[in-house]
Amino acid sequence: MNSQSLPDFLCDISARSADKAVVGFKTSFEQLRMLYRNNIPAMYTDGAKLIEIRREDLVAQAISYQIALQTGAWSSRIKTPSHPDPVCDPEALHSIIQGLTAAQTRMDILVERHLVDRLIVRYEDLVLEPDEILQKIGRFLGFDARDWKAERPPLERQADSTNDAFRAAFQRYLRQQAPD
Repeated sequence: MNSQSLPDFLCDISARSADKAVVGFKTSFEQLRMLYRNNIPAMYTDGAKLIEIRREDLVAQAISYQIALQTGAWSSRIKTPSHPDPVCDPEALHSIIQGLTAAQTRMDILVERHLVDRLIVRYEDLVLEPDEILQKIGRFLGFDARDWKAERPPLERQADSTNDAFRAAFQRYLRQQAPD
């Protein structure tokens, strides 16, 4: 697009969209923080809205992350070379969960600081009720979403008995720790 900076890129991509199109970007906490630090949302007449997808089951998220770290299988669409079976590291899982919790807290603080208009969507609800969640997102964005239908994602569920074994090992680890 020949954009020379992030603000130029955002202006260019927004200008290419239709009048009523929604332009969205997937961002990490650090990227979102940078956008607010540089007052990028002020470039938009109506500001920016944040749709945050949060996984309620942080243990499952940490397990998926630990397995992906070991296998390189970050997506069912990416073919990875054969690899040894992943090994559960309960202490590392505990650290990952603490990191996920801290990340959610940082996001909450950023939203409060910048008065971000945010909708939190539970990942589990999105998986179970995609049409309902899509309509909820449409309403949040100011669209009549009654005709919106979710399409089946091209990704396949990767969790299997390995995830179950990791959860059982983590539960054993937690029971061995000092009681709360």
